[in-house]
Amino acid sequence: MPDWAGDVPESTVEALRETYMPEMPPLEEGGYLVGYLLEIGPVQASGMGQGPISHESILAWQALTGIELEPWESRLLRRLSSEYLSESNRAQKLGCEPPWKIEGIKREPTALQVSMRALIEK
Repeated sequence: MPDWAGDVPESTVEALRETYMPEMPPLEEGGYLVGYLLEIGPVQASGMGQGPISHESILAWQALTGIELEPWESRLLRRLSSEYLSESNRAQKLGCEPPWKIEGIKREPTALQVSMRALIEK
């Protein structure tokens, strides 16, 4: 859990869970690979926390499922895993912007941001 999560009121968290679902970008080709990534697991345990899925994990998954990936598909799964992990780590920071922009929606400042701005402007 991010270190700032304790500052978010539970009512806000519940409201977001129930009403907010971001629009996902269109995926014209390769959507099956996202499914494969989530089936394998987007990250795996490593020596010091989480790491991208390994080639060995991808090979084991192929052997267990009977699905044979092309070399480019295997490389892409690993890259998707690395990108997922990178974005996951970035999202732990307070005030982290989402990796997408929704046109026409202006993000309102949080109470903490308003308070900090008021202190700075004094």
